[in-house]
Amino acid sequence: VLSQISFLLPCQSNPAQAINGMMVPIQGFPGKGSDAVNAAYSKMTGQPFMDAEALTGYTNLWVVAKALEKAGSAKPEDVHKALKSLHLVNDPQMSLLPGGSDFRFGPNGRRMGAEVMIIQWQQGVPKVIFPDALANAKPI
Repeated sequence: VLSQISFLLPCQSNPAQAINGMMVPIQGFPGKGSDAVNAAYSKMTGQPFMDAEALTGYTNLWVVAKALEKAGSAKPEDVHKALKSLHLVNDPQMSLLPGGSDFRFGPNGRRMGAEVMIIQWQQGVPKVIFPDALANAKPI
């Protein structure tokens, strides 16, 4: 199962040929509502879209920043306690993730409400086609 798509970046310059229609399950990818962040990333990097690695790094740092803010300290035990109780609701940065409008960790340390997304390459650009709430394209 493919979980990252950046290995396909060299193909994106050949729209619709080798990879058009290919579907990939992924844990997070800029979908509906992420146009501003995606555009800023593209402008800064020259890449046509924000890939999963960039999105994961962006959201992970945001979670750590919020935990540090909540902890009021950089002591590992304080940050750990803050992470366990962190609950971000309708946070614009977390809305990039499936289920991110209500972001928190469960007792087992895993993110609650996390979903798998399916992207499909369309004309050389990956588009989110599932779940419907984040889809920015229909499947072809």
